[in-house]
Amino acid sequence: MSEQELRARLARGELSPDEALPLVESSLAHGATKDLLVLKSTLIQLSDAPGYTLEGAAECLHQAAALAPVDPEPHEELGHFYDAVMD
Repeated sequence: MSEQELRARLARGELSPDEALPLVESSLAHGATKDLLVLKSTLIQLSDAPGYTLEGAAECLHQAAALAPVDPEPHEELGHFYDAVMD
């Protein structure tokens, strides 16, 4: 399933964050992208799934920033994460 499909299904309420995480993990197994890593971080923050931590969410954002160093999105997400989530 593509990232766009995942986001659309999440937006329509067809998938919970817990249900979407394994799908994102499967997509990441085929190659990490900035967008998938940002999505995984967001899902981790919203999920109660075992095995995922806020530190893991931060690591996803750091990896996304490393993959796209000039793209502001992962850096903005990191700022928000450290300000609002890890306050």
